[in-house]
Amino acid sequence: MLQVGSTVDGWHIDAIIHQGSMAVTYAVSHDEHPRAYAMKLLFLQEQSFQERLRRAGDALKGIRHPNLLPIVDVIEITGLVAVVSEFIDGTNAAGWCQKQERPLTDIIQLFRKTALGMRAAHSHGLVHRNLKPAKILVDLTDRPYIHDFMLGKVLSATDEKAVTQMGTTFGTPQYMAPEQFRGAGQVDERADVFSMGCVLFEMVTGRRAFDGTGLMEIYKQVQNGDRPAVHEVRPDCPEALEALLADMLHPDVNARLPSMRELVTRLDTDASLRSLVNPSYRTATP
Repeated sequence: MLQVGSTVDGWHIDAIIHQGSMAVTYAVSHDEHPRAYAMKLLFLQEQSFQERLRRAGDALKGIRHPNLLPIVDVIEITGLVAVVSEFIDGTNAAGWCQKQERPLTDIIQLFRKTALGMRAAHSHGLVHRNLKPAKILVDLTDRPYIHDFMLGKVLSATDEKAVTQMGTTFGTPQYMAPEQFRGAGQVDERADVFSMGCVLFEMVTGRRAFDGTGLMEIYKQVQNGDRPAVHEVRPDCPEALEALLADMLHPDVNARLPSMRELVTRLDTDASLRSLVNPSYRTATP
C-alpha cells in the first residue's frame, strides 16, 4: 500500500479511490500534468500477472482512441506494476443503464462507441478477456471508455504462452465465452465479441444473459446457449438486434460473429440496426 501524501516517480498519491482484493486504485496528480489521474496497483506478486499488466499498459500507451481509457504512464513500485490513466468522472455502463430507463437508441449508440474502442484495441493485437459493464466507464457526456486490460492478452507477443499458460482461466464467468472456460491462453478477439454480446444483452434487458448460481451451471448455460430471448424481456427489441445477439453469443467460436470490425459494420449497414444508431436514418429513408 502506498501512503496518501507520498510521491512515486513524480506522481503524488492524493487519495484512495477503490481498494479490492487484487488491486488498489489511487487518485494521483503530477506537477507537469494539470489533469486528474488514477493509478492502479496490482497486489499479486506472481511475475506472470505483473508482466501481463505491464504489457497491457505499454500496449495501450501507444493507442489513442476516444473510447479507450488513455494510459499515460506505466511504472514499477517495489516489484509491482502500476498503471496511470486519466481520471474519468462518471459511472460505468451498469450504473449508466440503472440511472434511468434508457431508450434502445441511446443504448445502441453507446454500445457502438464501445465496439469502436475494442476494434481499435484488437487492431493493435490486444484482447481484453474480462469485458463486462464494470469495465466500461461512462463520463458525464455519455462517452464510454473501456478500461482495465489487467487480464488482457497481447497477441503479437511471441512468448505469450509463458505469461498465459493454456488451461489457465481468467475472466468473469457470466461474461466468458465457452472456449475461455477451457483455457484463456488460446482465446482470440472472438472471446471479446462474446463478452460484448453479454454486455449488450444486459444493457438492453437489465439482466444478465447467463446467471447461474455456480461455475458449472453458468458454463452449461453458456455452452448450451441457454438464455432468455431478448424480446421476451424487452418487447421493443427489433428482430435484427435479437439476431445480432444470437450471432455474438454463439457458443461455437467458429460460427460466432468473427470480429469487432464485423460488429461495427453490421451496426452501420443493417437498416434496422442503423436506425437505432442514427434515428434520423429512419426518418430519411423511404
